[in-house]
Amino acid sequence: MVHSSHPPHAIDFKEIQFFDCLVKSAGPIEDGAIAVNLTATSGEFTEIWFNAWHPIRQQILETALAALQSGLHCQVGLSGTSQDSQIYRIHANAR
Repeated sequence: MVHSSHPPHAIDFKEIQFFDCLVKSAGPIEDGAIAVNLTATSGEFTEIWFNAWHPIRQQILETALAALQSGLHCQVGLSGTSQDSQIYRIHANAR
């Protein structure tokens, strides 16, 4: 599971990596942060836990849960692909 260290501000948009993902699991963790388990549809990573960027964590959780419930893919903007990376963008995509 990921830890909840939060950078004080967003990373530069040019540093965000975008992936088409399936949400495998999402919810709060012990310190109140939000964690989302994602799998990239193109195979870059499989079932990795990411932290939601703190200022938009509630909206990330809502979008991730809606995608999980509906089986939708998400376009996700990440700071990286390792477990210490954060989600900065998430958009559910229509089928």
